[in-house]
This record gives sequence, structure tokens and C-alpha cells, in this order.
Amino acid sequence: MTWRRGAGEADWTAIISAFSAGVTARGLTFRPPTGDECLALAHDLPVPPRSRVGLGPAEALANLSRKGVAYAVVEDGRLVGLSTLRRCVSDPLVGWAVRRAHRGCGVDARIAAALTEACLGSGAATVLCEAGNRNTRALGLLAAMGYATVAAGPVVTLATTRGSFVPDGGLAPPPPDGPEVCAPVHPEDWVRKAPSPRDTLAEPFDSGGLRLRPARAGDAELLADLAPFGVLPGGDPDGVATFVTAMLATTAVVLATRGDGGPEGAVTVITSSTGEHEIGWAVVPAARRSGLATGMATAVLGRLFETGCPGISCSIDPRNAASIRLAANLGFEPCGIGSDGALGMHVTAATFRNPDAAPLPVAGA
Repeated sequence: MTWRRGAGEADWTAIISAFSAGVTARGLTFRPPTGDECLALAHDLPVPPRSRVGLGPAEALANLSRKGVAYAVVEDGRLVGLSTLRRCVSDPLVGWAVRRAHRGCGVDARIAAALTEACLGSGAATVLCEAGNRNTRALGLLAAMGYATVAAGPVVTLATTRGSFVPDGGLAPPPPDGPEVCAPVHPEDWVRKAPSPRDTLAEPFDSGGLRLRPARAGDAELLADLAPFGVLPGGDPDGVATFVTAMLATTAVVLATRGDGGPEGAVTVITSSTGEHEIGWAVVPAARRSGLATGMATAVLGRLFETGCPGISCSIDPRNAASIRLAANLGFEPCGIGSDGALGMHVTAATFRNPDAAPLPVAGA
């Protein structure tokens, strides 16, 4: 059976073919992102690309690019943002995000205008867009361009048509003293700026009543008792030691102590081959619901972001409501469901929140 485009439907094949080959409109070039650009965008967007197959944000973005959904936006050789084109039933659904250094320059308005014009020009009668209900900048921009709300909720769906679209409605006039200049930011900046977590966390430090230090091979017994390390070879001390030694060679593992007691919890930071980081935490049973996990995670994340880490993910069992709540309180946002069913969440230096909890109680007090 051959699919035939109906009246008022976009020529989707033509749109994807054009953007995949590279399209220039309104001074911007839309094209598939390179590997380095995927990593830069994944670390520098307020909400990273989502994945339902256990991929990290950069890998998820590369996957979306291969499917003809995501495109890099480049201006004068500089990577300024990301654009997306999806098909929602018969209507195109457009989206975009602008890198931090290029916000406030009208880039978002030009991206929105270029995407909408491309879809309407290909035959679409209606173009859709979505924005968070607290994203007043995007909602105001879309309203100025002739988009109207068609569904409200945490995410607002808006639509425009050939008759209502105002191409230059979202383009604000330049400030009185001349156009705002955006500093160039190259993709590799986010990849190479920060030291590795293992280097950042290589020395002991104190935070919020906690003493944190890097784990050693002699900590194998403690690590074996913590939930995330349940894969350790049980009943075989030599096997446990070998496993822990191998893990410490590639993973940053930090142990947390309160007062004069021994370590009661651990935080791990794994770095993938693409440079993406994933954090995990666990505490001994006696220390649960004491604020220790929040204190440990806050301390480690703060340390990483202070030294230039752009973003970090975590994977949580969806039944673990306490850990999901902890992550959300620190600024993590959902970014997909992994192939193992785990909920993926991501936080950036910009969205990280230190809950400023009260001093943690000393164990046994």
C-alpha cells in the first residue's frame, strides 16, 4: 500500500530530505549534528534529549538525528542550538532549544520562524509546538507569532496555520544601544573543560557535617553490603576484592562518614566512553531516612559542578519513590526509561538545587 499525502498535510519526505542535507534560513543553518555537537548539546540544554532505550543524553540525541528528528542549528560556524521536527498524526510538531551563551539574542525566534515556514511551505495546514506552562519566554514568543493554545496542562500545546502565522512576530527590535553580542561557544568547550570526576573526587573533603573520602580496595566489605553493589561475587573474598579493585580503576567512588563512626554510605560516578557521567548513591540500612543520601549526593554534585562538570545523569528503579524524590529535590528531571525499566534523570549545573538541609544528625545520637 502506498501512502499518499492528503490535503493540508506536510510533504514529510521533502522536509526530512531537505533538513538532512542542510537548510539555511533566517541566517541559520539546520543540519544533522556531529558526535561532538551531540555531546555539547546534551550537556548545555535545560532539558536533555530523552531516551527510552537506556541511552545517555548525547547518544539519545545522535539516535534522534539518525531518525531525522533532531538537527543542529549553526550560525557563522558556531553551534547555537538544537531544533526538532516530529510528526504528530498528520501535523508537524516543531521544537527548539538554545545554548546558554546564545540566549537573549533572538535565536529562538528565528529558529521557530524558520521551522514553521518550512512546514507551512511544504503543504502543512497546521503546525504544532509545545512549551512548559512556566516557560513564559517561549509562550510569549509563540503567541506573538500567531500560535494559539489548543491544549493546556504542565505542557501547553499550541498551533498556528497559514492564515494566523506571523513570521516576524517573535523578533524583538534590537536594544537602543545596538544589537546584543553573543560570545562564541564551540562544541568542544563542554567536552574538555571539566576534569574527570575521579580527579575531582580524589581527595577527602568535608561538607554539611559529612566527611567524604575516596574509596580504597580495603573498603570492599562495606561496598559489598550496599545495594548498588549487589553484583559483587558473594561468598568469595578474593573475588570481591578483585571486583572492587577493577571498579575503582574506572569509577569515582566516595564514602561518607558522620562524626566518629565508620562509612555509612557511598556515591559513585561512572564516566562513559562518550564523556557522559552517571551518579549513584546508597547507604547502609541503619542510615536510611536520615538525610545521609541527600547530604552525600548534594556534596558530590556540588563539587563536580564547581569544577566545571556540565551535567550528570542517574538511573533509578521506578519503584524507589524515595530516591526519585531525592533526585527531583536536587534538580534532576526525567529524561527517559531505560531498557531495564529504570527511570533516567538528568541535572545540569544550571538546574542543580542545593536543598540546604539542616545539619545531619550524628549516627547513634
